Amino acid sequence: MGLRHPRCDRRLAKSEIHRILRNPIYTGDFLWRGTRHHGSHEPLVTLEVFDIVQVELGGKPRPRTGVRHPFMGLLTCARCGCAMTAEKKKGKYIYYRCTAFRGKCGNTYIRQEALAGLLGGIVEQVQIPAALADQIAERLRAGQSEVEQARQDALTRLTHRQ
Repeated sequence: MGLRHPRCDRRLAKSEIHRILRNPIYTGDFLWRGTRHHGSHEPLVTLEVFDIVQVELGGKPRPRTGVRHPFMGLLTCARCGCAMTAEKKKGKYIYYRCTAFRGKCGNTYIRQEALAGLLGGIVEQVQIPAALADQIAERLRAGQSEVEQARQDALTRLTHRQ
């Protein structure tokens, strides 16, 4: 399922096509922190065409709220291999469940607290030798200094251009 990408031999997933069709950037607008702004670029489609597509897709595009759940993107369903997703219920309880992308697999949901306990038990068993921990810390510090140097270089270039 999906279309082939025009510049490579990769197929676009249905979700990627949906995301592209929902993106207002093609109308000359863009979303920034949940607010729609008019860009300086030339639109590829008219607002009328974009609105027709949105109606066909079932509504207006929703910007993401920025809510992140601690285990999102880390888990897959043990039964079918689909991703796990999180949902807030009754305004305060977070439950993780299979997305059932390939069809219902019969797996149930699990509360975040229970999942944290299970994963915590696994993580507690992980032991990193001191020498390896020092090596990891040193590489992280080196990587951070490279990022800081790149930031300083970019700032210098921008100041020079200004």
